[in-house]
Amino acid sequence: MLNKISAILFIILLIQFAGCGSDPEPIQYGKDNCTYCMMLISDSKYGAELITQKGKIFKYDSIECLAAYSHKINPDKINSMWVVNFSRPNDLIKVDDSHFLLSEKLRSPMGLYLSAYKEENNLLEIKKQYGGKQIKWNELVKYVNDEWN
Repeated sequence: MLNKISAILFIILLIQFAGCGSDPEPIQYGKDNCTYCMMLISDSKYGAELITQKGKIFKYDSIECLAAYSHKINPDKINSMWVVNFSRPNDLIKVDDSHFLLSEKLRSPMGLYLSAYKEENNLLEIKKQYGGKQIKWNELVKYVNDEWN
């Protein structure tokens, strides 16, 4: 009897912790809506996710919506933030591992011309083709807040 109870408790704990993962989930383009602006997420070269410490996932149609939202919440509540790799659509990469480009020839869904890349050399190839400037996450957040406030 005690072994059955222990097994049941173990399974319950396993299920509970499985729901609190820190990995992003695939964005369902054409189905998911942006948490920040409520637009339908539709372009697979753009998108982002924020995962809270409790494992709740918020999805965004653009880097700028993620940046604006992340700026307004307590940083202690954020477990991780992810952005779509422009060079490999649908591929989510951590913000901390990303390289960002601001290029007026690459209009993002919210119109602030931001894109993200896992590899810096991919960013440099796109920059050579479309122009723009490479920026860091903290500069990007400031840029978004300056533009939208």
